[in-house]
Parts: sequence; structure tokens; C-alpha cells
Amino acid sequence: MKQITLRIKLIALALLCTATAVIGPGGRMIASGEEEPPAAEEREAMPATGEWTKQAENDTMALWLFHAGNLLNFAVEDKATGTWLTASPFLSPEEASALGSDRQKSQLTLTYNDTTSVEKTMTSFKHCVSKSQYTVYPLEDGFTIEYVVGAPKDLRLLPQLLTQETMEEKILPKLDERQQKRIRQYYKLNRLEDLTGEVKKQWLETYPALAERDLYILSSINTKTKNELEKYFVAAEYTLDEMKEEYELLHYVPEDASDPSFIVPVDVRLTTQGLSVTLDAAGVTYDSSRYHLYKVSMLEFFHAAGESANGFLLLPDGSGSQVFFGHRSDEYERTELAQTGTVYGRNVADPKDSGNKLYYSYPVFGSVADGSGYFAIIRSRAANAEISAELAGLTHPYNIAFSTCAFSARAQAHSDDPLNPIWNLYEKQPSTEPYEVLYVPLIGDAATVYGMADVYRDYLIEQGMKPLDHGAAPTYTAELMGTMDSAGSILFIPTTVKTALSTFEDGQTVMQAFRQAGIASLGLRLTGWCNGGYTNKPLRGLSVSSQMGGSKALKALNEAAAAAGYRLYPDADFFLFDETGWFDGYSAGSDALRTVEGKKVQLTENSPASYKERYALSWYTVNAARAKDNADHFFDEMYDLGLHGVSLSSIGQYNAPTYATHAVQYPADAARSFASIAAGFDGAVMADGYNAYLYPYVRALTDVPVSDSGMNNFGESVPFLQAVLRGYVDMTAEPINHAQDPETAWLHAVEYGIGSSVQLAMRNVEKMRESNELSAYYAADAAYWLDRSVAQFVRSQEVLQPLAGARIVGHERIQPNVYRTDYDNGKSVYVNYTRQTVTAEGTQIPAQGYATAATPEPAPEPEPAPEPEPAPEPEPEPVPVTEPVQGGDEP
Repeated sequence: MKQITLRIKLIALALLCTATAVIGPGGRMIASGEEEPPAAEEREAMPATGEWTKQAENDTMALWLFHAGNLLNFAVEDKATGTWLTASPFLSPEEASALGSDRQKSQLTLTYNDTTSVEKTMTSFKHCVSKSQYTVYPLEDGFTIEYVVGAPKDLRLLPQLLTQETMEEKILPKLDERQQKRIRQYYKLNRLEDLTGEVKKQWLETYPALAERDLYILSSINTKTKNELEKYFVAAEYTLDEMKEEYELLHYVPEDASDPSFIVPVDVRLTTQGLSVTLDAAGVTYDSSRYHLYKVSMLEFFHAAGESANGFLLLPDGSGSQVFFGHRSDEYERTELAQTGTVYGRNVADPKDSGNKLYYSYPVFGSVADGSGYFAIIRSRAANAEISAELAGLTHPYNIAFSTCAFSARAQAHSDDPLNPIWNLYEKQPSTEPYEVLYVPLIGDAATVYGMADVYRDYLIEQGMKPLDHGAAPTYTAELMGTMDSAGSILFIPTTVKTALSTFEDGQTVMQAFRQAGIASLGLRLTGWCNGGYTNKPLRGLSVSSQMGGSKALKALNEAAAAAGYRLYPDADFFLFDETGWFDGYSAGSDALRTVEGKKVQLTENSPASYKERYALSWYTVNAARAKDNADHFFDEMYDLGLHGVSLSSIGQYNAPTYATHAVQYPADAARSFASIAAGFDGAVMADGYNAYLYPYVRALTDVPVSDSGMNNFGESVPFLQAVLRGYVDMTAEPINHAQDPETAWLHAVEYGIGSSVQLAMRNVEKMRESNELSAYYAADAAYWLDRSVAQFVRSQEVLQPLAGARIVGHERIQPNVYRTDYDNGKSVYVNYTRQTVTAEGTQIPAQGYATAATPEPAPEPEPAPEPEPAPEPEPEPVPVTEPVQGGDEP
């Protein structure tokens, strides 16, 4: 620990002594030794108008900008209805002044660390826009905003210190006698030998160049004198550039330049789909020797819905989570929610990520309020993203969802130094990939969860997702367990031997049982079938399990599957494996994932039974680039066996960057490498995880969730993911024999319109008790589960087969524990989880069962009560007429 503390102190001293920041164009700060960044594209800045101006438009939308010096906002308009969706919740200066916090008027929130590792935040309004420290440049389809967040004070032409040579050879000779006298009055020549004790120590810390040369140092003076002396340096033709060079030479950071300054360019463009907002990471500039930009939250209050609004947020939690605003009904209590989830799963290269967070597998979110809203897709750098949601009432009066991009990975070292107990380590070269979010406006009938599903499906089709050739007929998955390690003996010597839990011939028995029952579509997944079985070595070459029957029996099983119209999916995990040895093609030094500190990554998993970390179950990791190379070799050997189906196991479950010096892969790079494994296989691909980068390339997904995570008690689960992928990806839920209540698990799959699955071990089941890894799957005994799973699959096929090719367009809880799922072919499926028969919407639904019926017509909107006819105007009373008086007599 003492060594760590000493190292930290040395690093801190080096930073203080060598980090010289200079001020570049527009106030941007550049670390010493770096080249000044190139000038921005030559575009004339847009003048502030103080009113909303249209910047771009197409057939359906228009992009507007409000640019008024110390106020900035923009909006996308739906031209058909005139609905505006604003970046911040104000349309006028009066509305802006009424907002309760700077955050609500900001488009960006920056989180950064200083050299003491203290985490701080700044907002684009308080630290930029309110000071008019931004510039707007026009684009053909929008504009660029260059935010200068937390800009430092302007440097004066008044050096704090100068070398003796500069003062006596460049400055004083150009001044008259009076000016020279005034300069010498306030600039004193300091020599190290003239200093002693504590003063000497303090001056060396402030002016380290004193150890090498004599310096003229400015005394403490008032503003009037500063203004006077500055004129003398101008008269001497001394420049700011020369002063900066002097500072750099003397390793001096001026006090005025010590505040953080971040230049953050954001492109705002109108596309045919909606509003594209891109943070140009390559253009972000700051003094990286003194500060580390950790993450940026973007458009936190985009189309923010107020406390009284009626609507919901959509979060990509599990199958989808619909979070209702405030009081939806008597059944939903008002919830104050602040929740954040990480995109693409556990980051296994981050020591702080223990797997106990909330994880999202697809990078989308949305909001609808009073019939209008948006759906957001993180289109680039999603693997660096978090998605957050906040309901009104916790810290502000708005219901919001937004995304945050991590700009650099960091790790933390601990020390016993009370002044610096935590020391942050960062990526040496953070990724410069842009961060783009697309906001698609949704108005009227499209402003629903299933309108959002339509948008995301169309987006994935553009990315290459293709429809299934069987028209979304229900597909089921049976996993056949292969070879495990068990206790045995050779020549009476105790040892570990390979034991088959199933053989390839057993696979034909399983398929025959499903085929005879009339199951039309089945995926047979083989696990533990090669390279050592469940205790496997890295997958580069291919060695088929002899205990299961060898290559010949595997080919026969593959042919039988094709003849039955089924698909065989042998499992291959290119990311994780159990053991390594000589000549297996694996080098931990070059192949394993590395943390920011450079440590090799091994992955441990929580026990399904105890939820405690099982340290005995530790997997080796393979970086994504190496995994792709291994997969290419492995696939070639699969093709030689006639295998054109593969299950890719864990590559859709984890976020797997690596920070090895020789092979850096940022999170987005790792996701692309994993996706390229699926894209590069010649045949049908199944995945055991459902991260979105796989969707365009897989035919089947297993363990697809049929609920949200349940980590928070709010809103309700919805089949958003099923609505997106149905008809394009075969989806099956978790194995029914893994569930606490298999009947309920099967009903969930029916409710969400997807197939079920089962895990089967055909023999030697008692041996699994001996295995740390497989003891949790003792319920896979085919003697019990094969016939039961066949019967359940037949029942669900009865209800799902007529829905082949239909899309989910609605889902509703119509009674406690009774749900209805609507399809675009006019049919609905009712599922009853209660233990008694119920009748709902005229349909009788058996206890713990289902029923189908035509989708009920929506209740007509109540006609407004007729306005009462106005009462007739009363007739005016006649005015009495007085007879004129004749002859002047009095009346």
C-alpha cells in the first residue's frame, strides 16, 4: 500500500510540474506537447436572432432553432399536426426563466475528474450558454453547435514570470526610462540562492523553473496597475503567443488557465426518419493533462412531460418496460423513479462491474405524453451508453428518459493517503467514434409502444435484418446436453473421465418424439459436444466428442434433422472457455481481455441456486478480435462436417472491450467483432444472448425474456422486443425446466407469442450432482421432461400456429393476472394466470390457460353531452304612452 501511495504522489507531482495548458482558438485548452487542433471548418457563424427560425425541413418535419445569446433551444416539428418536440422544455425567454434548474435548460451535462480524482459535473446552460460561450454554424440539413463549457478567463498580456533573458533583452530595451522603472518596480529578479527555508520550498512548488534559472516574477498588484503594465508589454511588441511559449518553457500553468474548459461540438440534423443529434467525440477538446472527461448526458429533457401529463416512458428492460406517469389508475401507486441501465450487458473488463447492475440489451428508449412523443435509437457508440429514466416529483417536475455516453473507461486504485484515497486510471487513447442518437417523432395513433416497435423494426431491416422463410410459424428449442467431467478410474487409478449426458443418437430420439407429436419447427441445440465438452478448451480447432458418438454419429444426426425439417445448432462459445493447456492456441498475454490497469480478465458467475459468486467457476476470456479469428477457423471445420447451423452462446450477453496496449478494442469495436462472427457464418445462427448488434445476423434467439427485470416495482412488462422481432427471428423463452413454475413459464411464452424451450440430459443424470458447474441443471432429466415438454409444445402450437406471420399490435392487462395480446390479423390471445376460470370481454378463459378470440373493438369515445339550447330572450315590456297635455294644462 505504501508503494501505491508513493507512486500516486510521484504521478501527481509529475502532472503538476509538466502539465502546461495553453489557450487555443475559441478558448480550447490543449495539453503541453500536443499540437493545436486544426481550425474548425470555415463556416460563418449564425447570428443570434432572439426568435425561432426554421433551419431545415422535409415533407413531414421541420427543424427550428432558438438562438438568443444567453438562451439556446431547438425543436423538431410534425408539420401535419403542428406538434413541436423541444430539446429543452421552453419556447420563450419567459418560460425559460420559469424553469427550476440549469439542468432543465441544458442540452448537455458533462461529468469529469480533476487531478485529485474528484468527480464533478457541469451543464451546458450554466457553464456555457448563460455566458454566451457557444457558436452555431449552419449545415445543409441543420446546424452545428460548438459549446465552450466552463471556459477559462481570458489570458491577459501580463506574464506572471519571465526569464531574465526575455525581460532584459526583449522587453526593457523597447521601453522608455519611466516605463522601465515601473516594470522593475513590480517585477523582481529572483535567484534560488537568495531563498531559504519554507519560502524556498513554496516558491519551488509554484515556480519549478527556479531550480534551473533566474526569473522575473510579478508581485501582487491591483487591477489598475495590471491595466497599466499590460500596456507596456503591448508597447514592447510582446505577444500572447510568446507568453504562452514562455509558460511552456518554464512548466508554468497560469492561475487564470486552471479552470476546466471543454469544447464540445454537436451536429443537429433533420433526416427522413427524424432528428439526428451527434456528439463529435473527435472534436471534443480539453486539457487532458489536468482533466478527464468521463461521460456526457445528452438531451435529458427532450420532449419532457410535466407532472400532469398522461403518458409513459418505454425502457429496454428485458422484453420491454412501460413506465406510466403518476397515477394511471387505482391499481398503480405513484412512483418516484430514478433508474439507469447499462447497454449491452456486464462490462467484463471493468473490475467495478460485478454483474449486479441493471443491463439493457437493445439501445432504445421513448416517451409519450398526451398523444405525442418520440422513440430514440442510439445509432453509434451504443456499447458506451447508459439509458436513464426519471419520473416527475423526485428532483424536478418532469417525466424524462435520456442517454449518457461514457467517453473513457476508468479504473480506481486505492491508497492510504487521506488526501488522495482514490486514484483514477483512464484509457490512454479514448475512442473518437461519434455518439449519435436518432429521435423519431410519434404522433396520434403511432404514439404507442407498438408504434415504437414498428420504427425499430424498420430500422433493423435497414441494418440487414431479413424475414424468416417460414412466416413466423412458432419454433421451439430443445437443448441436448453433451459431455461432462466426472470421477472415474483408469486401471484402478482414480482420475477424471469424460461422461456423456446424451449421445448424438439420443438426439434422433428427441427429434422423433417431437416430430410424431406434430411439432412443425424445432431447433435442436447441442451443448458440450466438442473440445472437452462442458469443461472445454478454446475453440479454434474442432474435436467432436467421442463419448457422444464421434463425427459419424454427428453427421447422421444432422442429416436426420434436415429430413425432419428441423435445424441443428451445435453450440460454440468463442468468448469464454474453461481450461487451457499446451499447444491449444491460446496465449493469455495476447488473447485475454485486459482492464484499463492492464490486468488479464477472468470471469466468475453467480450460482443460480445461491446467487453467491462461485470462485471455482472461473472462465478464461478471449478478446473479440481474437474470437473472430478463432471462429473463422472453427467454422471451416464445421463446414467440412456438413454443419450449417451454429449456436453462438455468450457473445450476445456481455460488453467485452479490452485495453491491452497492443490490441485496444473499445466497447463499440468489440460489439462489431462479435456481430461479424454471426455475419460471417454460412448458415443459420442461434444466440443465447440477445444484444441488439446480433439481430440482423441471427435466425434464432434463446432465453428471450418474457418480462422486465423486476428490479423496480413500477409500470408493467410489455412484449416490445417480441413485437419488433416476430417474423424475423425465431424466439424461444428460457427452458421450462429452469423455471420455478414450469406451467407459468410456458404461459408467459404463449402470452408473448413466442416458442418454449427445454433442456434435456438423456443419461447419466446422477453424475451432474458431482459437478460444480452442472449441479444446478439436475432438473434436465429427459425421463421426466421429454414427454411433458412435448405435450406443452403441442398445446402452445395450437394457439400460436394460426398467428404465424402476424405482428403484435397491442398488449393489455384486462383483469388482475389476466392479459390480452392483440395481433394485426384481428385475433387476440387471452392468458389467465389465476386458478379459476374467468370471463373477460365476453371470452371464457380456463384456469391457468388461454383462449383465442377476435380482437374486441375499442370502446367508442363517449359523445359529448349536447349543449343546452340558450333560453329565449325575454320579450321587452311595452313602454306606457302618456297622452299629450292640451292647452297648457298641468297633467
